[in-house]
Amino acid sequence: MGDRGPAPRRDAEVRRTNNKNPDKALGPQAMQELPFEIDLSPDPGPAPSNWNTLVSDLWEDLKADPARVWMTRADWGTTKIVLELLSIAMGSEDGVNGSQQTAFLKHLASIGITEQSRLRLQREITLFPLGEAAETGQVVDLHAVRRDEVQ
Repeated sequence: MGDRGPAPRRDAEVRRTNNKNPDKALGPQAMQELPFEIDLSPDPGPAPSNWNTLVSDLWEDLKADPARVWMTRADWGTTKIVLELLSIAMGSEDGVNGSQQTAFLKHLASIGITEQSRLRLQREITLFPLGEAAETGQVVDLHAVRRDEVQ
């Protein structure tokens, strides 16, 4: 899916739902028929010691991100390559140029690191459901507040 235009809405905010194509999903039956074992929780390991501190911090953040549940061994491998290149670029005299930065950010979006990229991938993480958050006072619905002020 592209990265232009507004991000899709969360499932709870959608008024109309179109039928999703179940044929795209690899179901449990098909997964059991694969000729290899699938590691559903791969261990990415520690960040290499020669990486830039910011890049190492990002690696550790990725390991603790909720989007990790969708990351496969190949995702971790490509992310490690991308972060290695980012670390090298950050350590060079020229630094990170615009095209490199775009490539790094595009990779992170492709694995669903940001909220917007997860919505584009149709993968939603609900850390604080609207009902619970409103009751505990952790989130304020600004639209409701504005409606109350106008009326």
